Amino acid sequence: MIRIKRIVIVLVLFLSFLPAYELQVVYAQDKPILRVGYLPLLPQLPLVVSYENDRRSFEKIEIKLVRYNSFTSLEAALRVQAVDVASIPVPIALCMAADGHKIKIIGTCHMGGSRLVARTKGGLETVKGKLIGVPGLDSNENLRLSQALGAMNLRPGLDYKTIEVSFNSVIEDLKAGKLDGLYLPEPFGTMAEEENTASAVNGQKNQLTGVLGTVLVIRSEILKKGKAGVKEWLNSLVKSCRLIETDVKQSGAKQTAIIQTSYFSLPQKIVADCLVQRKGDLRFDHFLPDLEEIKQYMDLALQMKILNQSVDIDTLVSVELMVKAAKGDGS
Repeated sequence: MIRIKRIVIVLVLFLSFLPAYELQVVYAQDKPILRVGYLPLLPQLPLVVSYENDRRSFEKIEIKLVRYNSFTSLEAALRVQAVDVASIPVPIALCMAADGHKIKIIGTCHMGGSRLVARTKGGLETVKGKLIGVPGLDSNENLRLSQALGAMNLRPGLDYKTIEVSFNSVIEDLKAGKLDGLYLPEPFGTMAEEENTASAVNGQKNQLTGVLGTVLVIRSEILKKGKAGVKEWLNSLVKSCRLIETDVKQSGAKQTAIIQTSYFSLPQKIVADCLVQRKGDLRFDHFLPDLEEIKQYMDLALQMKILNQSVDIDTLVSVELMVKAAKGDGS
């Protein structure tokens, strides 16, 4: 119920400022415009690197980047068609599909990138009795934490608590003692470590890090009417992922750290250190989401009453264009 109320409030705000033309497929000089929503989070780096490097060379599409500050506002933008595509948490994509929104999951551009850090050093068991900040109660992080701690007989709301936090103030909230820990996408774990206010929790590898995070979700209408342009954009996205990986391995992520400043405004050293040290086991070499992993998220979301009904995963996922892009097939 809380989630529904929050989304309704944000939707009302969006609709009050949204011109009628925004609800259509938008064109500029005979090319469709693909409005890409993004957040200033390191797992979303490929979206801005693609835009920075290729926006002037696209022949079949024009890209417009739109920045948001929370997954809630990004979800609302997708719901009211203020953006056409975004990288969002799997549970949010499932909720949108369950609500009847015509969307498709067309791939992913990263694996991992979120970490659990806490003020108290130790393993996962130290989370007992603590308040942990997450991107949202409908986030991958909240569901993953429930799964990992549930295996230790720690129950959400009883043995530990999670709370949705603002990316803008979360580090200050942690420093002020309002939170005991964070399970967020990078760079927030690294920023907390730099402030000496938290350290990485032991024993989270392959449970909370290095797992499927967000997926690329697009409006079905855009995919249907602008397939050639979407294909061109996905080719650029895959190329950008590989450029980031090369930059990390060969140049200490220096070029990527510079590029993000125009879009994320994050300290270059924080970004470079996070990428080179693979914080949260963040990698940009994975393009196809695993269907079984999506189904696991759906089961968890149903159990936690975040999702009110099952979704046909096979119908929701459409990765044909990403398969071609990952293979380098530009045809």
